[in-house]
Amino acid sequence: MRLGELIDIPEFRLRILVDPGEARAVELGRVFTTDQPVPERYLSGGELVLTGLLFHSGDAAESERFVRSVAAGGAVAIGAGMDHFGAVPDHFVDACSRAGMALFAVPADVSFGDLTHAFIHAAQRQAEQVHAALDRSRKLLAALAEGRALDEIAASVVAATGIGCQLLTAAGKRVAAVGLATTDAQLDEIAAAAQSARSFPLAVSGGTLVPVGSRRTLATAWYLFLGAAPAAIPRDAWDAYDEFIAITSLVRARESDVARLADADGDAAVAALVAGDGRLGAGTVVVVRGGDPRLLRGLVRDALVALAGVTVGVDEGDVIAHLPGGAVGSACDELRRHLLRVAPALDGPVRIGVSDPSPAEGVGGAVRAARLAADLGDGPVSLHTAAELSSARALFAYVPDRVREDFVARVLGPLIDHDERSGSDLLATLRVFLATGGSWVRTADELHLHPNSVRYRIAKAAELTGRDVSDNRARVDVSLALELL
Repeated sequence: MRLGELIDIPEFRLRILVDPGEARAVELGRVFTTDQPVPERYLSGGELVLTGLLFHSGDAAESERFVRSVAAGGAVAIGAGMDHFGAVPDHFVDACSRAGMALFAVPADVSFGDLTHAFIHAAQRQAEQVHAALDRSRKLLAALAEGRALDEIAASVVAATGIGCQLLTAAGKRVAAVGLATTDAQLDEIAAAAQSARSFPLAVSGGTLVPVGSRRTLATAWYLFLGAAPAAIPRDAWDAYDEFIAITSLVRARESDVARLADADGDAAVAALVAGDGRLGAGTVVVVRGGDPRLLRGLVRDALVALAGVTVGVDEGDVIAHLPGGAVGSACDELRRHLLRVAPALDGPVRIGVSDPSPAEGVGGAVRAARLAADLGDGPVSLHTAAELSSARALFAYVPDRVREDFVARVLGPLIDHDERSGSDLLATLRVFLATGGSWVRTADELHLHPNSVRYRIAKAAELTGRDVSDNRARVDVSLALELL
């Protein structure tokens, strides 16, 4: 029972004299009636102490000693009878204010026994409600195998306890939410607090945060956020939510098994996507790079789960997602926000690259463009789009594989064949020569060759390709072909 519930019973006409802050929300563990001047040894914590002040002679020092003793014993509130002095003495009120102890006045005609009975009745009623919720939760546990949603289980606990809840991932994805709303700013605050917390339950953003299962991997941990401060959550409600957490852990384990199966399918689909297979259809490609790709894959999938038809897999250390449809800017912004929330728990910076919307036949190029966009990244979690790219290499990223391969074969094919047959390094020499701006001396120094050997190799390359790189147009063709290799 909360103190406010007792105060609100009209027939008692109770009046709060000292409110150190949120006094009405204080949860009362039990009621203890005493006229001992120093009752500390009889208290175990969480009590509402009722006193008629019969021990009191009127000396202010006695008020100070009594209130300090009550506070030291862990009591949370004092109800002082008005019969002995006709009113609660001012020095008693002042002592409670200094101690930060909630205090209310009990009229002379109100029995402490009636107050105690009201508390017991309320506690019994609340316990019955919570136990009923637990019973419903146990029944719903059997229904999990049938795919029953966590929201339904949470709703029964919220209805019994009156405390709304949200089940959240470390990155701020709402797995379930009943009777409690949170803004993006609150989720940012909760995520930051969860990353740095050393103990739980944790008071944050006007509520209480507790972990669901292990926090061994902080970036993928789950949490339960309750819409009440820790001190305002009664023991029976904690019991109900402990049951809910146990059920949630089972659901999470089941979903992890399903996700492992989905990972293999996603990897296969992404491998085909990278190879230019358009079976996933038109869409936008998102590349996420940094740290452990297995960890990132789950975070990316969670962030994009609201989009129908999303495919997520890993290729060459990159997490690659195919998002069907056109405009996906808001989804990518949400992805970045999710990753920013867990950035402290990730191994180094994360780079996100986003392609332009691509037709089915151009998905291979979209992957290349997204990878190039990711290369632009800096900072903890960066996001760049293909629209920011301006190089010829970026332009050719969207060219279909067949056209790219044909261009390379026409420009460099004879040179590649010659190197494979003879074991010479004409291709490597040509690449360095162009990279050094056509400098014979710098190319010779870098390759540890005589300048005459460089001249011979470049001349041989021109003979095989039919393109003299001293000509600007020919040099552009050869440079592009080398980029596309």
